[in-house]
Amino acid sequence: MSTSVGVQSRERGTPLAKSQQVRAVAVRETQPTLAPGGLTPPSGAPVVGFFVPAQLHNPLNGRRHWRTVARWAKDLRERSHLCALTAARLGPTLPYMYPKRVGLKAQTFNRFDQDGLRAALKPLVDGLVDAKLLAGDAPGHGNEFAYEQTINRKERGVWVTVAVR
Repeated sequence: MSTSVGVQSRERGTPLAKSQQVRAVAVRETQPTLAPGGLTPPSGAPVVGFFVPAQLHNPLNGRRHWRTVARWAKDLRERSHLCALTAARLGPTLPYMYPKRVGLKAQTFNRFDQDGLRAALKPLVDGLVDAKLLAGDAPGHGNEFAYEQTINRKERGVWVTVAVR
């Protein structure tokens, strides 16, 4: 099942371009393998998957003003929050406090190094916490994250899959 949700631009109140539309895909059946990282959910565990359109960049590199980086991080966090809420509404219910397996597959213009990929996806993970798909992203919460990236210059963004451990 898939759905498209139109998002308004905060600056001008105009709809974002079609390539920037938020798309959420909720998977109702269990799947044998999550694509990113090859994580396998327990048998019978529900899986929620969705796509967050975004242009990722490494906030640790480059000479950007702090306000520009903060605005980018806030936008990515809000996008992931909206996509997660839409996917959670359409898909199966995941228990909030249980540890989850989270697969993040970034489609980027060029490859990141490992620490750069994690830094670029940090606001997205914070959006999942805001949407209550995860209890938290600290190591004490027991969540397992798998990061993967592919080069796709036409459709940039992140595929997110969440399953109970």
